[in-house]
Amino acid sequence: ADELRENYKAVASEFKADSEDIGKALGEVSTRFGFTGKELEDATLLFLKFAEITGTDAKTAVADVSKAMQKAGIDNRSYATILDMIASASQASGISVSNLTDNLTKYGTALKNMGFDTSEAIALFSQLELSGVNTEQVFTGLQKASANWAKEGKDTREEFEKLIDDIKNSRTSTEASRKAI
Repeated sequence: ADELRENYKAVASEFKADSEDIGKALGEVSTRFGFTGKELEDATLLFLKFAEITGTDAKTAVADVSKAMQKAGIDNRSYATILDMIASASQASGISVSNLTDNLTKYGTALKNMGFDTSEAIALFSQLELSGVNTEQVFTGLQKASANWAKEGKDTREEFEKLIDDIKNSRTSTEASRKAI
């Protein structure tokens, strides 16, 4: 408890925010990531800054990001890189941080199995959002297609890329929509 109190004081001296917000973020980082000492302080500061930049609640951001990272098998120590990717994608595409982390949690494993890394998955979610495409529909179909390709012994990443090219090269938007569906 004494160490946490000192961690809290260190974070509060570097970041001006409501004391309750700092305490909740610190506690959530400690619980979700298992960090202590300076590592806990640094991570908490970064999550507080991330929340401020993205207009989210820090405690919720910690929970959502850690859940997405865990689901995708991303090491806890990569949190700073993931925060950068999410903030950049959110600002560039308009997709909310919540939707982005939800998509990573729901579909990150499927994309990883298809050979996509985390940055590619985030970029794909952002592109879908910018295009106005229903992510839920896309990934429901993609999961079915991926299972079928795997059963046939095909490389799912390669087949996905062929599908995208096929859609792009359609003569009409109706044909492209039919292929996408």
